[in-house]
Amino acid sequence: MRSASPGCRAPASSPRFGCPTSGTRPCAISPAPVRRYLGLAPSESSTGDSVKRGGITKAGNGRARRILVEAAWAYRHPARVGREKQAKVAAAPRSVREIAWKAQTRLCRRFRFLERKGKRRTVVATAVARELAAFVWAINLEVMQNRQATLYMAVDRCVSVLGRPTAPPLQSRSNKGS
Repeated sequence: MRSASPGCRAPASSPRFGCPTSGTRPCAISPAPVRRYLGLAPSESSTGDSVKRGGITKAGNGRARRILVEAAWAYRHPARVGREKQAKVAAAPRSVREIAWKAQTRLCRRFRFLERKGKRRTVVATAVARELAAFVWAINLEVMQNRQATLYMAVDRCVSVLGRPTAPPLQSRSNKGS
């Protein structure tokens, strides 16, 4: 099995994520395009002042949507970190752990709230999956920023040790023939 990049390991640090979801990580500027890409955005029929929202569009990546909805079902249980996941959670950066715990507590609360409100469980799981996509996006953004900062620090260290690179002098065409 190939080694996963830090961006792929970060979602696995969330206590509710298992192996199938650890390699899935959306990249976008904000969470809204991610939700649309996954088909988790609500459909809409608007005319003038009237706005009618319907079910999810299901346009986009069905496989990623299915993985998120399956992961969302785990949020019907209370927020906690199991023994088998504690090592993975501890290995993740602190900022990622904070986002993952915030996601876990919020999504568990949301699942119970919507269920008590009388929503069907399938609708609740889809709504939680929609929010989960935003949390996965936030973790990905955090990991990418950390990776970019680390890369810049490494380049600065190399430049300070080796000095600034200079281009080789240009040779004129007349010197090549001699």
